[in-house]
Parts: sequence; C-alpha cells; structure tokens
Amino acid sequence: MIKSQTLIIGDIILDEYWFGDSNRISPEAPIPVVNIKNKNFRLGGAGNVALNLSEINSNVTLVSAIGKDLDGKTIEKILKKKKLKHHLKKISIGKSIKKLRIFSGHHQMIRLDFESERKNYQLKLNNKLKNEIDKSKLILLSDYGKGTLLEIKKIIKYAKRKSKLVIIDPKGSDFSKYKYASILTPNMNEFIEVVGEVNNKTQLIKKARNLIQKNSLIGVLVTQGKNGMTFVTKDKVIHKNSLTQNVYDVTGAGDTVIATFSAYLNSGKTYEESMEMANIAASTVIKKIGTATVDKKEIEEIYENRNKILNKKFYRSNSEILKKIKMIRSKNMKIVMTNGCFDIVHAGHIHLLENAKKFGDFMIVAINSDKSVKALKGKKRPINKLSARIEVLQALSCVDLVVVFNDLTPLKTIKMISPDVLVKGGDYKIKDIVGADLVKARKGKVKIIKTKKGYSTTRILQR
Repeated sequence: MIKSQTLIIGDIILDEYWFGDSNRISPEAPIPVVNIKNKNFRLGGAGNVALNLSEINSNVTLVSAIGKDLDGKTIEKILKKKKLKHHLKKISIGKSIKKLRIFSGHHQMIRLDFESERKNYQLKLNNKLKNEIDKSKLILLSDYGKGTLLEIKKIIKYAKRKSKLVIIDPKGSDFSKYKYASILTPNMNEFIEVVGEVNNKTQLIKKARNLIQKNSLIGVLVTQGKNGMTFVTKDKVIHKNSLTQNVYDVTGAGDTVIATFSAYLNSGKTYEESMEMANIAASTVIKKIGTATVDKKEIEEIYENRNKILNKKFYRSNSEILKKIKMIRSKNMKIVMTNGCFDIVHAGHIHLLENAKKFGDFMIVAINSDKSVKALKGKKRPINKLSARIEVLQALSCVDLVVVFNDLTPLKTIKMISPDVLVKGGDYKIKDIVGADLVKARKGKVKIIKTKKGYSTTRILQR
C-alpha cells in the first residue's frame, strides 16, 4: 500500500451529469431533445485528482475553496461520503464552480458552466497551510485557473524550501509562475500554448528542455491523448504510447494521469514505472463516462497481466501475437524480426540472432512449422520437432518472442507483425528477401548479416 502523505491544493469543481435518451429533434429549433432519466454529482478539478489519489494513496489531504451555496454543500457531502480529509475555505462572495453535462447514451450533448469572479477565492499561505505542507511528502497543485492558486508562487517557494516534491497540473500561457516546481504535466494543447507549434518529437523534446531550463524544473510530462505521453528531463526522454481502444469520455483523464503518476513516483517507483501506471489508469478511466476513478488494485492487476504477456516468449494464435505487439508498440520499442527453420541451432544462428537484436529493442523470430520445413528441406527434415526448436530459441536471451508460420515463406507473418527492422543472414540481396518491400514501404529497414563461415545445419548433417 502506498501511504506517503500527499497534499493536493487547487480549484475544486462540482460536475453534475444528466443522463437520458434522445430520439427526436425539437420543433422549436434544429436541436436534439433529451428526455432526462437520472442525474448525479461528481467532483472535478482538484477534487477529482484527490479522489483518484485516495484510491491509490490512503493518506491524502485536499485544500481548496468553495462558495457558501448549495453547490458548495454538495461538494462537502461528497468529500464526507468519500471519507477524504479536506480543508475548504468558504467564500461569501462568489459561487462554487459547477459544470453541467447532458448525455444521451455515451454521447455528450452539451456542457453548461456556472462560474463567477473568484479573485477573493485565493488560498493564502498562512500558518495552517504551511503546517499541511510541512506534514506532506508530495505537494500536488491542480491549477484550473479559477482563482484558488493566485498565490501559487509563494506556495511553490515554501514547499521547495522544505524539500518537497512539487508536481503541477498547469493552466494558461504563462508557466513562469510555476518556476522552481519539480514537474509540470501539461496536455499537448497547453504545452503548445506556451512553447509554440510542435510538429514532431524532436521539437517537443527541445522545447520541453528549454522550458525546464528557463523555469528551473526537474521535468515536464506532456500528455498527448491518443498519441500517449512523453516525459522529458534535461538528460532523459521516456515515451509511452496510448493503450486506449474504446473512448467514451475524456473528462478527468488528465486528473487521473497526474494523480497516478504522482502517487507511484512518490512511493519510490521510477519515472518509467510511474508513467506505465498512469497510462494504464488513463486508458481505463476514459472508457467510463464522466469524472471517474481507478483503484490501486485495478491498475496493478492490469500492470501484472501486461508484464505476464510481455515476458511470455511464445504464442500460437494471431490474436495473442497481435496483443503482444500492441503492448510492445505502446512502450515505443523498436521491433526486429528474422526467420528460419532453426532445425539444429548452431554458432551461426547465435551470431545472426545476437547481431540482429542490436538493431532494435524487441527481437521476434518467425520459425517454420514442421510441415513447412519438410516442404523446403525434404521428408527427413526437420531433425528436431517444432516444440524442441521453440524451446531452444526461447532459452536465448536475445530472443523476445517466437512465432510459427506454416507457409513456405513468412510473408503473411511479416505483414501481420510489420517489424521496424527485418533481418536475414547469408548472401542475400535486399530485393530478394521475402517481405522486404512491405517493410520498406512502411518506412522500416532491411538488414543483412553475413553468415558465420563454416556453420550450417546442412553441413552439420553431412559430416
């Protein structure tokens, strides 16, 4: 269990959801009519971050501000029901922030915002807030630009003086107010608003590092929706592709990312491990409607299952293979592929496989089935049955996955896997390599490794 004390400070929002059916167009205007069936309330903004964190980290405190109104009372009731420790500044002038969303099925029809001037909502860095910072290991600032964090510079300065980890979900076009924080977690649109146009990964890294240097940060985590997320420090870049397939609603997904990333980083996980957990959490929560949470058990079960799949070296079905390939792609790993009978594995094979692995991160070996070997080499082959050949290849550290093909050539398998690098041994010309045109058409590379002299299965059998 992750139990490090976490303090969340920021703008709390009341999210109200109306759900119904829409089967006709209004006669008054060309708009759908939604017949409301039910309603519910959830917390957004810093409230959603806090609830997400509380599902992972049992020791969480939320500090925010609300109005002295019915919506403010609703916020308090939810926090009390969720048993989340909190300190709320109640303001007599100005309303609590509320966003009303109306859904028909899984489709959001409209959003209505209820806000007022909130300059007087700012949280002062008083002794009470200082005491909460002192007790905490991680300070998470959820800035939605609603006025609660107008004294954010003072809060950051004090927290850093106390050697706290300060992670900020930023807002607006001026990130200088976050100077000396530890990590910023903007989405791509927020990042572009500050640094200007970003056309590729190289630009993203360069501009992130400029931002880091300019504001004395440790790192920047840029979330990019379906394109995943990228974490940049002055000397490190980690990218995670999105795991998402079905998206119902992206509301609160950013809150889930910052909460999960922060919780696991605070617990001692590496940047990459924390990103992996955040990626899993985000991919899970956006399949749900509205602001939602993912608990620690749910995240870690998916993480363990993914690792089991990643660590398994052999799959028979194409669906299993494709699932594993997708996971490899999500980790931004370069896939290398080669193929052969591998009937009697010898030094020449080892030479090929070890050198092939150097071209990428994940090595796939496509091996001929027994039927395929017979068709190519004659009735007396293979010497070793398929199960034995697979077992030998699995034992090699340079081999990450073994797949089987039944045809005379691995063309269908190459097409399915679509490797980044296709490797063959011997005196082939690239134009003669099966699947080379497919790989090159997808901007992949084809490499030839010279055969180690004196080694071949045929030569061994002739002795």
